[in-house]
Amino acid sequence: MDTKYRLPKEQLDAAQITEECLQEIQEHYRLNREAFEVTGNLVVSTIRNCRHVHSLKYRIKSEASLIEKIFRKSSNAEWREKNGPITARNYQEKITDIIGVRAIHLFKNDWQGIDDFVKNKWSIKEGPVAKIRDGDDQNLYQERECTIEPHRAGYRSVHYIIESKPFLDLHYVEIQARTIFEEGWSEIDHKIRYKQSPPDVIEEYLLLFNRTAGQADEMGSHIQRLNLALIEHSTKHVEQQEKIQNLLDRVNLLSGDAQTKDQLISELKLQLDHKIIQQSLLENNFTNNHLEQINIHEEYLRAKAKLQRSNYWTKRK
Repeated sequence: MDTKYRLPKEQLDAAQITEECLQEIQEHYRLNREAFEVTGNLVVSTIRNCRHVHSLKYRIKSEASLIEKIFRKSSNAEWREKNGPITARNYQEKITDIIGVRAIHLFKNDWQGIDDFVKNKWSIKEGPVAKIRDGDDQNLYQERECTIEPHRAGYRSVHYIIESKPFLDLHYVEIQARTIFEEGWSEIDHKIRYKQSPPDVIEEYLLLFNRTAGQADEMGSHIQRLNLALIEHSTKHVEQQEKIQNLLDRVNLLSGDAQTKDQLISELKLQLDHKIIQQSLLENNFTNNHLEQINIHEEYLRAKAKLQRSNYWTKRK
């Protein structure tokens, strides 16, 4: 085994693992790393087709990182008792994040699409596990049968361990899904915490930063909902405008049939009244509600003026 990976004998004994075992794992991994890379690239190319994914990150553990993690797991007596010893034959089963893929999405609700995509494409060995901050809404995660794990530092992400077998060996891949704001916060948090415990004042600012990232996610979700509502409203507005214009055109083309004109005028008023009612229903979503109603009233007056120009409105009075 490379000298830089060698550990004191007393630490190896405490972890109940030998240097020879670690060397055998290292050699096996070195010979098979290309297969892990093929699996990782296949998963990345597949999940890239999910329209809810904004961007992807992907990595394969280095030899040093793998050996360090195996030693750390083996040193945990509780983990060792539950999972048994790690060997060259089973390390691919015991260490399930050798291949790591991070699916980053823009809006919180995009995760649901990613969740559906992952579950439809692969067999899930573990997860989904939703890592959340204390106080976060858990309803959506519970509805989708996630295991919920509150994280002390406020880390938010949903983790999956999937199975992939492009060759003879079965590989496990860890997929993490998180928002772009959580990705930014977690990268900075990891950079500050890496191999050190930051002082209390830094801890407080990291927590404040975490809350700010959460608020940014909420704002993004609100903007998304508002935008969708505006698009829906705009579409309905265009449809109503077309109906009103059609009625006006029919009025203009009519001869002197007063009864038919009365009927069309009633339909036109009904369409305009419907628009006013529909607009009032949006009062809770849009702050410019009154302005919109003024615009509708002006539209009604324009339609009325058009009929007056035909001298028909005056005759009806």
